[in-house]
Amino acid sequence: DLQRAGDLLLAPDGKHTIVAGQPGYGKSGGAIVIVDPEAAEFDVVKQPFLPQSAWTLATTRDDDVILVGTSMYGGSGAPKVVTPGRLVLWRLSTREAIEEFTPWENEYVINSLVRIGDEVWFSGAPGGSIGVFDLAKREVVHLMDPGYGRGKLYLRSEDGCLYSSAQGGVFRIDPTTRECQYMRDRHR
Repeated sequence: DLQRAGDLLLAPDGKHTIVAGQPGYGKSGGAIVIVDPEAAEFDVVKQPFLPQSAWTLATTRDDDVILVGTSMYGGSGAPKVVTPGRLVLWRLSTREAIEEFTPWENEYVINSLVRIGDEVWFSGAPGGSIGVFDLAKREVVHLMDPGYGRGKLYLRSEDGCLYSSAQGGVFRIDPTTRECQYMRDRHR
């Protein structure tokens, strides 16, 4: 079951939409739903990463593989199973996980995924750590803790930088240099 969507992704085939999210009340595991809008068909893959839910999505170099970020949260009222968020390479044709990576022990949600070339930048929650997954090497190549708290990452095409708002402020990351700059504080 999928009740609360965490992310939507246009499938690499350009015809399907992929939805990741949490299940309904009292349930664990969430789902990935592959939607064919022309045929009005929904292929629901229940609990692909039990006890975690699929939460964020990104394309990869392979049109048959997506990168999924997980969350420890199930539906409201579900028992919490405290496990770190994972990055999962997931094959669309077989609906199966290929490989899994746990970047941190203290972040329970992969809060966002942003692909820039062969790298996928990701953020964690509740602490706001940030990492870089290299698609060619199939490994996490960089981890940092900007110290600003959790937030989702957004790519601004005008300057090629990543932005996030966290704890009332805005920070920017240059993906080339990996430098992080705090730009604005709501209290100033």
